[in-house]
This record gives sequence, structure tokens and C-alpha cells, in this order.
Amino acid sequence: MVGMRQLFGTPPVGQSAGQIIRWWEARRFHYNVVVLAAILLAWGIDLWPFTQMQSWPKVVAYFVGMSVLLIQIPANIWYTGGWVVDLILKRGLHRQWTGFAPWALGVGMVFSLVFVAVIILVVSRVAGVNV
Repeated sequence: MVGMRQLFGTPPVGQSAGQIIRWWEARRFHYNVVVLAAILLAWGIDLWPFTQMQSWPKVVAYFVGMSVLLIQIPANIWYTGGWVVDLILKRGLHRQWTGFAPWALGVGMVFSLVFVAVIILVVSRVAGVNV
């Protein structure tokens, strides 16, 4: 299991473009787990208590499935933006800020959590999902 120090560990100075991309891609799975957990938690909070819904397994499966499809794909596109900006900073602008990648990953994860929660709660209200 990867600990926080390994997940947000500072990459070494002077990385090649491939090493920068590998640093980010080694953490993509963990990012996806965080986003999926946020989706499940937001729907869990929004649809609680399940017992008042007649066909809650179908409803939950539908909303969670659609959320994964409609949130997880754009989230991964945005995640790719992390290493693109990292490459631009380190290779294009010749800035050796080794703290950027862990900082950007942390900020991106927090943004994703808030974004997912807000989107799901707003969409459920607009769509009229009532328990």
C-alpha cells in the first residue's frame, strides 16, 4: 500500500519528460480511487435513507454508474493536465520547482472532491431525485 509520503513524495530535480509523466501516472490509480469514493459518498449522503425508495438498487446503480461515466472521464482528462503543466514548467520554462507536482496533485484531489460533491448534489436537486 502506498503511504501519503510516497503518494505526495517530491520528485527529484532534473527529471526527463518521461520521468515526469511516470511520476504522475504512477499516482493516477489513487486519484481515481479518491474520485470514485467521492462519487459513492456524495450519492450515499444524497440518497439516504435507501429504505424509503421502492427500487433503490436500480436507482443507486443508475446514478452511480452515470456519475462514474460523466465525472470519472473528465476527471482523468483534467488529471492529465497536471503532468502537462508540470512538463511546461520544468522542461519548457526551465523551472526546477520540485514541489509543484505534489502540490498540484493535492490541490487537484481536493478540487475533485469538492467538485464531485457539488455536482452530484446540484444535479440530484435539479433532476428532482427524492428519497
